[in-house]
Amino acid sequence: MNQSAIKSSIPSFKILLDFKTDKNRTGWEVPFICKSILDDYMNLVWYNKSIHNNFPIDENDNIGIRVRDELHKEQQIKMESDFPKETAILRTGGFEGDYENGFNRGMYELFGNYKTMTKEDYLSLHEKYFDLHWYSRIPDPSQNEEREIMEDKYPEETESINNPEERCGEIGFNSGMLAGIRLLNCGGTITHQSLDEFPMLDS
Repeated sequence: MNQSAIKSSIPSFKILLDFKTDKNRTGWEVPFICKSILDDYMNLVWYNKSIHNNFPIDENDNIGIRVRDELHKEQQIKMESDFPKETAILRTGGFEGDYENGFNRGMYELFGNYKTMTKEDYLSLHEKYFDLHWYSRIPDPSQNEEREIMEDKYPEETESINNPEERCGEIGFNSGMLAGIRLLNCGGTITHQSLDEFPMLDS
């Protein structure tokens, strides 16, 4: 995947933009930041589902379908106002849309569970998603031995990375998890530096 295209597909959560323009940087408590991030990514995950109608409903319930569609339309318009770049990429689809949706799902999953995770959980997840991020970026045949080690260690995940239909979404999810873990400094603490550096995806 083109790295510049990947970077352009990564959403900037609203609180990050507020933080970067706040010269005093006071009152930025971790629970407040994490809740804001969770809300943003939850809404982006919902938006992608809504534009593809990925919600279960009785197809014979015409009233239910109409009400759902009307509510979704209102929420979609608000999301497109709040996140114009991100929603445009999701609507366009393709590898950038799949990557962004995967990234959003990774961030949403991580921040939905950050309160219950231990330091050991963070370190274990960082190792896993660092490995998978490295694996997806290094198709160099000279490193086949290292790639085989990753395939033995993470068979399902590497299979998805190598599946053309799942590749972009899987890479996006892995990137979202890695960026989120680093934003939380592998331990549930967000600092000014980690906010400034987000998304940190060096491998």
